[in-house]
Amino acid sequence: GVGGGQQVGYVLSGAVTRANLWTGTAASRIELHQPAWIRSAAYDTNGTFQVGQVQTGNVFRASLWSGSADSWIDLHALLPEGFSESSAGGVFSDGNTLSIVGWGRNAVTDDYEALLWTSPIPTPGVATLFGIAGIFVARRRR
Repeated sequence: GVGGGQQVGYVLSGAVTRANLWTGTAASRIELHQPAWIRSAAYDTNGTFQVGQVQTGNVFRASLWSGSADSWIDLHALLPEGFSESSAGGVFSDGNTLSIVGWGRNAVTDDYEALLWTSPIPTPGVATLFGIAGIFVARRRR
């Protein structure tokens, strides 16, 4: 993903993917991966925030960063009970609100559902979202 002068993706290290952030050169690389994770990948950036997923244990978790591994916010933890995995694939800000799109697997219904996380823009580098405004779950009818 690219946006706001940043590039995100992942680096394959052995058999492990590790989320990374760049600002135009190989030398600018910042690893977003934390050692405790099994794997991670970043899929989009708006130039301030990066989104993707990490695997902890057997769970893929939608994730938000703001430029460092320590800034990680676990978006999956904000989902309603019953979601067994999730991923964030896009991030947008209108200057006041941060919007993140992704998907989650609802283990109760066995459906994959579109997700939208919204919040007033958090302070970059702080690993908590202060007052998530809402999570919208688009449910598919069977």
